[in-house]
Amino acid sequence: MNPGLTRRFENLLHQWAGQWFPGSRQGELLRALQRSAERAGFGSDLNGFLNELETRPDERILNLVLNEILVNETYFFRDVGLWEGLEQEILPDILERQAKSRNLRIWSAGCSTGEEPYSLAMLLRALVPRIEDWTLHLLATDLSEKALERARMAVYGKRALRELDRKRWGACFQTTGSTVRLTDSIRQMVHFKRQNLSHEDFPDPLTNRMDLILCRNVLIYLDRDLVERVITRFGECLRPQGWLVLAPTEVPLDPPPSLLLTRLGNGTVLLRRLSSDASSAPAVPTLRTARAQTRRPSPLPLPPPVQTPILPAPAPRIAPLPPPPPAPDPTDLLAQARQAADRGELVSALTLITECVEADPISASGWLVLALVQEEMDLLQDALDSLRRALYLDPELAVGHLQMARVQGRCGDAGVMRSLANFHKSIEGVPSEALLPEGAGITVGEARHLAEILERTWSRMEALS
Repeated sequence: MNPGLTRRFENLLHQWAGQWFPGSRQGELLRALQRSAERAGFGSDLNGFLNELETRPDERILNLVLNEILVNETYFFRDVGLWEGLEQEILPDILERQAKSRNLRIWSAGCSTGEEPYSLAMLLRALVPRIEDWTLHLLATDLSEKALERARMAVYGKRALRELDRKRWGACFQTTGSTVRLTDSIRQMVHFKRQNLSHEDFPDPLTNRMDLILCRNVLIYLDRDLVERVITRFGECLRPQGWLVLAPTEVPLDPPPSLLLTRLGNGTVLLRRLSSDASSAPAVPTLRTARAQTRRPSPLPLPPPVQTPILPAPAPRIAPLPPPPPAPDPTDLLAQARQAADRGELVSALTLITECVEADPISASGWLVLALVQEEMDLLQDALDSLRRALYLDPELAVGHLQMARVQGRCGDAGVMRSLANFHKSIEGVPSEALLPEGAGITVGEARHLAEILERTWSRMEALS
């Protein structure tokens, strides 16, 4: 495979959508290029496909490409701590300020297949039983037309409901076989629209004077300059005292002057100032939300004891058992798990890497990959446990210390700085241009830069506490 083709493809995606791809996603990028070319009718002629995109790109081909490469992994009420903060602090604040006008404007930017805006709709209906008496504008936008089609259908499988409190929210769904569909009263609250954050100008009539904007796990795929422009525009879209919610890893160290940083559980919120004059801005509040308690399933009841007969029957003739299948090779399982994770098939990756560490429990690499998959699935406490095992087996695993700091930061764990100190110690004296072991192609210098960003971010968050 000519790496020049992959670079051309990456450049096109960057021009269209501002997307960038770290070394760990290069394999995924190549597979997306191959699938897109085949579906567009070019077969294996990747060069011809790229020539067509570069000279005569059209909406149909662009959608094919974007549907292949965009990550649409999400679920209802993702990040329980954030949703508790929305229910207990942010939405009551907005509803109180808008009680007189009864006008409410909310935007879910990068809504994927709709779980986030529908979660907002369900929460609003719970907080405001007569939501029909309000003028509600609940906008949900995404770059992928395929994801928006699924969102409008509002049909979901079990995986999208894994954090759902069935007792509280079950009435919002209708069960159809192995899937569920949201009721019309919830679906009709959300307006879906395709939008490219990197190209389109906003605020516009649809996105101006927002009370709340959520844009989570979207900006991590964009380049730094574009992220700054998008966050500035989000600030311009907000009403005074409006809220902007980003994922923890997406919060800028130096937000625009119109926005103030504050903490909310294991996420971070940007609150727009009343005035452009920083000296007249209100004090930054700190919102504290209780962490959700992980409920473990009750053990299954034991079967009744088997009654042994007084006179045992004669032993039957038993044919010899076939030889057991060969044990899976942990190295193969590790490689397959990494490939599945690169494709975004997280459930498959989790199954494979769990088999890997069961077959080879002293593989630091296996526990490290398991932690990466668990973090992607927001199983943060499980990820921390796996990282502790990896670092016990290989205390000099630099990427493990760096990942530990990142996950601890997402959990609000004060051990972040200690993990970063261990990271710096483990790479002491290593040239910056050297590749970081188990680092998916990044160099030691790039890893140092990531560690410095984590240090500054954590220091800023501690100062706000």
